[in-house]
Amino acid sequence: MKPRIAIFGLPPLSTGEISIWIYKNPTTRHYGEEVFHSKNDETGIIFDYSHSEIELGNEITFVMMSSGICEYSQRIVYKGTDISHVPNFQKETNTSDREVSRNWNLDAWRSWNPIESNRIGLETEKSYILSRKISVAPIWESYYAESKVDYLEKFHKLWIGLNSYASQFSNETGDKNKILALVNSNLRTEFNSKLNNLSNLPSEQKWRTLMQGIGVNMTSEIVRDEINKSNSCIDFLELAKNASGLFSDVSAQLDGLVFLDKGNGKIVFQDVFSQYHQYMASEQGIVEPFVLANAFQPTKSPESTVRIGRLVYHNPFESNLPGTLFNLESYFGLDYSNAPYVGQVQQKLKDWEMIDPLFFKYLFVLYKFRCAYFHGDLSPNKQNDELAKSAYQSLYEIFASII
Repeated sequence: MKPRIAIFGLPPLSTGEISIWIYKNPTTRHYGEEVFHSKNDETGIIFDYSHSEIELGNEITFVMMSSGICEYSQRIVYKGTDISHVPNFQKETNTSDREVSRNWNLDAWRSWNPIESNRIGLETEKSYILSRKISVAPIWESYYAESKVDYLEKFHKLWIGLNSYASQFSNETGDKNKILALVNSNLRTEFNSKLNNLSNLPSEQKWRTLMQGIGVNMTSEIVRDEINKSNSCIDFLELAKNASGLFSDVSAQLDGLVFLDKGNGKIVFQDVFSQYHQYMASEQGIVEPFVLANAFQPTKSPESTVRIGRLVYHNPFESNLPGTLFNLESYFGLDYSNAPYVGQVQQKLKDWEMIDPLFFKYLFVLYKFRCAYFHGDLSPNKQNDELAKSAYQSLYEIFASII
């Protein structure tokens, strides 16, 4: 390949003339084969292509000469990208004015500061990289970076479609209320349909049959299979909770979500399993069905505690009274149970939330994500791209129901 050559930080030709060469495959006695030759011009930048092929892994050498500077050389390995370089020149001190004037304006040479030229060159190189005029990453890295899907952009387009539909669906005027009113739309049915798929009936039957055959309690395996099933809506809520700084004003809703496969959720799972297993092994509990999922259902836990796959969430409109085995704090912690979330303060929001508390939370958090993105509070980093991916995928999967 014949890569682009970008050299920055050169003095303008009217100040002094500098000859520039690039060689490949050096030997012990020679720079190697010449692949590029040029001279500086008034721009202070060389931006051209090599005139000979350079292969991946070739060792290449920059050589720059002028009667007013020390001979400059720098060696690098070519990695299949644009070749960019900023020389770090030094003035020649062991020379005469007559020698310098062969290539330089003598007064300009005396006032020329090579350190300042290097600084300007580095800044210019940086601007070229940021604007993608050049790419200095290895070619495999460059193509990998370019292949990345910008989920923020994908979410942006999908949200426009959702907002347009919400404007037709509801008479609400505010953006937030238009979206939250969708708790009454077909999106709700599709949302719950995706959640219902987390109930792993074939797996449950498999473990029940095995339990009957060997007499070993495998209730935890039944639930673990459900926990391991993926769901984009739960993925989004989980990532949103992990990015709680973005959702501080809806932290009460997120506090009422526990994910059994991550963080504190693993401790909850272990504690609940241990306590339930002890109950099942007791004389009192031996007659109960050997399904750990029952640990989250009345009367074992408060009616307000619901498990769907790996998600345990608090329904603020059901009873928080303790069950025969578990209190609300068993799942959401002591601080939460001291002041449990009891729905929205505004009556209109509360009326919407009562229809479907979990779907309402999803819409609310999704709207907050949209606000953080559209208002410029969301940095375009890897973590937020993952959050955007889950927001996009979850909304895309349920969006079909309104098309």
